[in-house]
Amino acid sequence: MSFLDGPRIQALIERAEKPPGYVLPPGVSPDVLERARSREVPLPGAFVEWLELTNGPLVGPGGFYGLEPESPTDDLVDVLAMYPHWAERGWVPVTSDGTGNSTCSCLRMKTVRSASSR
Repeated sequence: MSFLDGPRIQALIERAEKPPGYVLPPGVSPDVLERARSREVPLPGAFVEWLELTNGPLVGPGGFYGLEPESPTDDLVDVLAMYPHWAERGWVPVTSDGTGNSTCSCLRMKTVRSASSR
């Protein structure tokens, strides 16, 4: 069962603020997903569905994290390696505001929290 309304999400992404001429990246490949899972990265079903739509798009002020995205600073595996306490708490980084703060999805509580990277 899908948690996301793919066409609606895609339309929102298309309308979001992004650099001029920016082309949204394709969804994550099965190989990349498998590499992340082998490194024990917490990937909730809805987040995997999101990554299958677009992987780490640079939309909004700081963009979204992804798995092996075009921008290496937006790789959620690397972010979790820098902040292991996030994974211990069940947090998965989803977005950045471009100034060092991240929004995380909390897997245990099914909520969204803001976490400062500073």
